[in-house]
Amino acid sequence: MTLRYLLDEHVSPRVAAGLKRAGIDAVTAQEAGLAGSDDEPLLAAAWSLGRAVVTYNTADFAPLLAARNAAGAHGPGVVFVSAKTLPPHLIGPLVKSLAGLAGKVEKGEVDVSGGVFLERK
Repeated sequence: MTLRYLLDEHVSPRVAAGLKRAGIDAVTAQEAGLAGSDDEPLLAAAWSLGRAVVTYNTADFAPLLAARNAAGAHGPGVVFVSAKTLPPHLIGPLVKSLAGLAGKVEKGEVDVSGGVFLERK
């Protein structure tokens, strides 16, 4: 499976640019026409586009993902980023970690459909 990302508004557009340079399909919420969207509509739109959401907003997205999974909805998932592990201003490490995750998904080593916490590379 090829992992495609939709970056929540809290993730710098520079991350999307870095991922694109690395050959990874990534768009910002703004690029996808979703700027200002509430979390549930953003998640629904991302999944309809075949994209996993990348967010620092675990408090809101974790329950949304759990509710969708409990209802039997399946989608590309959510990648949760911790500001303690990967602060938003560390663009390079965030790009490297997301690229590494995409590689693991491509190899079948990781499934993000149920949500994953991003590890720092």
